[in-house]
Formats: sequence, C-alpha cells, structure tokens
Amino acid sequence: MTMQYAPQVKWFLLPLPLLALFLGAEWLAGPATGDVVRGGVLLGKFFTLIGFALAATRFSWGDRMHRIWSLFVLNMVGLLGQEFYFGYVSVRWPELALSPEAARPVLGVVLLIANIASTMATVLLARTWREAGLEVESTKLRHMAKLAVVPIAFAIFVVSMRENLQREPADVWDTIVLVILPFGDFVCFSLIGPLALTAFSLRGGSLALPWAMFALGSAFWVAWDVATTMSHLSGVAIEAMRILALGYTGCAGIEQWWVLRPQARFAV
Repeated sequence: MTMQYAPQVKWFLLPLPLLALFLGAEWLAGPATGDVVRGGVLLGKFFTLIGFALAATRFSWGDRMHRIWSLFVLNMVGLLGQEFYFGYVSVRWPELALSPEAARPVLGVVLLIANIASTMATVLLARTWREAGLEVESTKLRHMAKLAVVPIAFAIFVVSMRENLQREPADVWDTIVLVILPFGDFVCFSLIGPLALTAFSLRGGSLALPWAMFALGSAFWVAWDVATTMSHLSGVAIEAMRILALGYTGCAGIEQWWVLRPQARFAV
C-alpha cells in the first residue's frame, strides 16, 4: 500500500494540555488535597477510554485489531469504574460505599477482568508485527529491545510480589489483587520492546504513530510503576507520569482512528 504521508509530530503534543490542566489544578488546589489527583486520573482514564473506543470503530467485528482495541476498552471501563466508585463516589458519599466484605469480591472481579483484558490485548498487539510479516532489519536490535525492558519489568514484578506476599490476604479476592495483577503488569511491560519495534518497522508511514505513542505511553507506565513500587515516591511529578501514560495510550487510539478515516491518505 503506497500513499503520501508526512509525519505528524504534533500528535505527540496532544497529551500536554491534559498534563497542563492537571498541574494547573494541583497548583491552584495545593498539594494537601487528593481530589486533584483522583480527578486527574479519572479524566485521564476517560480520555484513554475514548481513544480506545474510537480506534475500535475503524475495524470490522471479528478483525484482529478490533478485538485488540475492544479488549483495551474493556480494561479501561473496568479501571475507570473502579477508580470512579472506590476512589470518588465512596469517598464523597460514604453512605453509598460497600461494606469491606462486599467490596473485596467486587473489586477483585473488576480488577481481574480488566487485567486479563489488558494482558491479552497487549500480547496480541505486540505479536501483530509478526503476524503481518513485518521484520526489523537487525536481530541485534530485537535482542537490545528485549534487554532494555524485560529486566526492569522483572524487577518491578519481584518487588511487587515481595511486598504483596508480606501482607496477609483477607480472602481469595485479596489474593487475586496481590498476586495476579503484578504478573499481568510484568507481561505488559515486557512487551514494550516489540511494540517499539513495530513502530520502527513502520517508520515513514502514518501507521507508525499509533504504535509509537502506545509504546511511549507504556514506557511512562513503567516509569510510574518504578517510582511508586520500587522507590515509594509520590508527589505531583510522579502523578504527572501517570497522566502522560494515560494521555499517550489514549492518543494512540485517537491516532489509529484518525489515520484510518475513509478520506485519509497514508503509507504503510
């Protein structure tokens, strides 16, 4: 498929207004309140959900990419619902909060479904470049990409598991959150290399941008996880990483939707 395309670097600037809005609200409200962080994360997840949903609409039902983006939509619906209810509604209106006995299984099921959906989607997305017959020119480059991310992902997994196993799970649902979720993060983080290589293989074409932005968003997720899990850091700068992670993964979906619009002229 050969068409004319000029790289649209401006897409990489799209998450910056979201970040500026978060930082401005944090500055106005002051660091003592957690409402800005919760609101910023909610807004970021909603933005990402819109991006994933838009991308899914560009593919036919049953298509591989439709399945991938739909799984990401399911993941974000679960995370957005969890964040909205447990992080906002139950805090603002305690009378609407579930009892701890009822909340644990609900939270466990939601997080389990969201985590499985995200892991499956990331695995399918990372393997798409092989399924399409795209090859990176250098085997050495493939090995370097793996070596760049897998050790970091494994370190995050080990630290998370060590800390989680030191806690006493209240029930089976608590065990799911403490044990299964770090494994899903490890799989997703380990696949950043293949995602970046796909963008590299597609360089010069418009379809490279969604892959590049998704890989960049995933890299910000790794940075946020390293800061919070391994270093136990917190603050505006750390939360800004999470906003950028949500912003760039959401932009990946929006860019996928944009380049595949009927009147688009793109190159592969």
